[in-house]
Amino acid sequence: MVYAYINYAEQLAPRGYGYPMWFPDFPIHNNEILMGDVGWFDEGKFHRLFNALKPADDPLNAKFGVPTGFVPLRWDERMVDRTENFLPPGIHATSSVRHNAAEGNVQALATGQASVSITCSREQGAALFMVEKGEQQVHWSNLRHHDYIRQYHDSWFELATREGIHIRKKEDIILVRGWVKTAEWAVASFSQKGRAHEASLSAQFAPVAGGGLGYSYIHATQDSVQYRIGPDQEHRLALPYIPGSTPSKRRDQCVFLSYYKVKYRYILPRKILAEAEPGSSSDPDEDDPGASFADIETVPTPQEVFFRFALRESLLTYHDIPQFHDILDDVLNYILKRSDADMAITSQGDLNELFDVSSVQIGERLSNTYALQGEEWPLSMASFLDIHSPRIDVTRGDRKAGFLSISDAIIRRNTANFAQPVHEVMNDPVQPQTEASTSAGTGTEAVEGGDGDETAEHHRREPAPKVVPESLQGGALVLGRNLQEGDSIEWPHRVLLESGAEGGAVCSMAVSPDGRFIAAGFEDAIVRVWLSTGDALLYKFQGHDDTVWAVAFSGDGNKLVSGSSDHRGAVWDLTTGENTFSLVGHEGDIWTVAVSPDGTKAATGSVDNKVKLWNTETGIDYATLRRHTAVVLCVAFSPDGRLVASAADADGYIWDAETGDNLATLKGHEGVIWALTFAPNGARIVTGSEDNSARVWNVENGDELVTIREHTGPIWSVSFSPDGQDVVSGSYDAAVSVCNSFTGERKHLLRERPSIVNTVAYSGDGEYITSGCADGSVKLWDASSGNFVAELQGHKDKVKNIDFTADGKDIVSSSDDGTIRIWNMVDILRLA
Repeated sequence: MVYAYINYAEQLAPRGYGYPMWFPDFPIHNNEILMGDVGWFDEGKFHRLFNALKPADDPLNAKFGVPTGFVPLRWDERMVDRTENFLPPGIHATSSVRHNAAEGNVQALATGQASVSITCSREQGAALFMVEKGEQQVHWSNLRHHDYIRQYHDSWFELATREGIHIRKKEDIILVRGWVKTAEWAVASFSQKGRAHEASLSAQFAPVAGGGLGYSYIHATQDSVQYRIGPDQEHRLALPYIPGSTPSKRRDQCVFLSYYKVKYRYILPRKILAEAEPGSSSDPDEDDPGASFADIETVPTPQEVFFRFALRESLLTYHDIPQFHDILDDVLNYILKRSDADMAITSQGDLNELFDVSSVQIGERLSNTYALQGEEWPLSMASFLDIHSPRIDVTRGDRKAGFLSISDAIIRRNTANFAQPVHEVMNDPVQPQTEASTSAGTGTEAVEGGDGDETAEHHRREPAPKVVPESLQGGALVLGRNLQEGDSIEWPHRVLLESGAEGGAVCSMAVSPDGRFIAAGFEDAIVRVWLSTGDALLYKFQGHDDTVWAVAFSGDGNKLVSGSSDHRGAVWDLTTGENTFSLVGHEGDIWTVAVSPDGTKAATGSVDNKVKLWNTETGIDYATLRRHTAVVLCVAFSPDGRLVASAADADGYIWDAETGDNLATLKGHEGVIWALTFAPNGARIVTGSEDNSARVWNVENGDELVTIREHTGPIWSVSFSPDGQDVVSGSYDAAVSVCNSFTGERKHLLRERPSIVNTVAYSGDGEYITSGCADGSVKLWDASSGNFVAELQGHKDKVKNIDFTADGKDIVSSSDDGTIRIWNMVDILRLA
């Protein structure tokens, strides 16, 4: 007998969306399936044992409790990939199934205005009908999760045993890492073992009062057709009310489940092996049933052990208990067969990363990658893995865990994303810029286009290899966990540049607060703007005549202000690409600019010792601030836009942003102030000076509140943490200091892989600190623990500017080498 849930899962699993759920609904007294759930399958239904993300006393963990020695799993939200429209409404079926749910009539089918017809003409098939779109959330697989599973998986089975839960074997316990959910659904399984047949399912669906999917009639032409429809009305009516939510439209029905799965290597008694091997003679040690391979003079290889155990397991399987053939088992078997790992760990994501990219070439090396490009996974995953031999990584320690190499997966994907076809590179090593149109009178080139879509190759054909441009080569990653060994990983990454242009050094750089744009001022007097989500150059602003020393965005990201050695500033409209105003009035180079959060004002600081305040709506300077007696090196607006701070030489000033009146003076430093920034609440300001100190001031009266003396060299960069509790500073002494902003007490002094620190920044959530250094490196630390996460190598000259994107998923750095590089935080943290 073929069970519907087994056939359905086996048929749709090769689509790569996760484990296909014959039971997407959940019992009324339970919660929906959640990220971090630890549980097991029983006859196709998922059962939660506990949730690894919740604390022990959380109601979700009340039923069975938590394992002995329970530690919650760390779950980084920036590593959760969310796709709201992952699967469109309609029927998703195997190639053996035909149906009438063409795009456009899904709602007609769901509301009973048209009937659904699904036909299978082969031995087996499966179909999923969704009324609403399917939303996907999945956490990228990473080494922290692997290590967590390695340490605690045994305790999960011990908990189940303690609670009297019958689970066939401990490998059946999984950890949920993702799902695809929808609101209303129907599932169908077609199975007639041994012969092809044509079977049909016809239905007239109808909405149910109070929510849910029902039907006025449904008919199957064969007993081999089985189906389920849900959720039922009782389920929807029992849901708690959520303001603004329609129960029938809640996407809480899990149609595909993604999870981590484990398999162990067992050292078996020789007697069992002798009995398990066909044609084997009696075991000479059968009088000692406890004898293991460890007791034998000649120890079999891990491959021999694996083969013998697999054979024994197949002979001892309970044949009357139907088992779903999980493709992940093929991966786990491959890992144990090809490595010396004690346990194997994998997930659906590992396979997706094998098939999502094309063959790529880095220098002389052709990367071993495989392109299915939207097609189903191979029919024989075991054969595929044996033929292509993806690399396996094995952890160190008493229990060695093996898994498909995450670093290889990241390198494959990034290389494929940034590479160019070999023939293009060979024909034209410097790719020409796409056609551009110049807006008359604006001094702006709006660059259109970008990389065009390429026709997908069938996965059985040899895909055209790609090559990484020379400008992208040479990137490397040094992980904190490998710091003692000093090992580095090849690290392709995004590089923003203008093809064929020689812009010289990047003299200034800014990321828009909304995360849409990255702007940079260059030595060639051009301001270049890119979209943060792509590599295409969006604008070339050509209104300056000399080096652009400063750029700054408005709070909404729609305006950009630049300052140049030509003594002029400029206001650029990013919605139109126009140079709306030229800011004329300074008598020297403009070295620093700032824009008020609402975008209506700008401040410029110059070599002429003046600060000017400008109305960005008119281009008029409405105030000139004259108290400085040296070059103005930094200006900043308070978060509410009421105040402006500026610094020159050893003195700082606080000004009224409306009138230009001087409100307070910051006196106390004994050297040039190189950096200043407001606290998030605007009540304090921190400055960093050449006198080796950082100081925190009261903006209302200029009182010095805290003096921080953790450095032995000039401080080039300072910043408050997003919550205002801490101050980070970077110094010529090659250290990064983190101190309490209220007491000055040191929390961390970060010195890993030392180099002069030019710039520092916090991530928006305050969880990470990054720095840009004189040796061209970018470094990353965990802000809470002070643990060194990684060093990113790629720049060929000193890094002057660094920042996180608004979502915290990328670090953006610029250098005197003329490049802007984007380092993906998710990729880094997967290996950290």
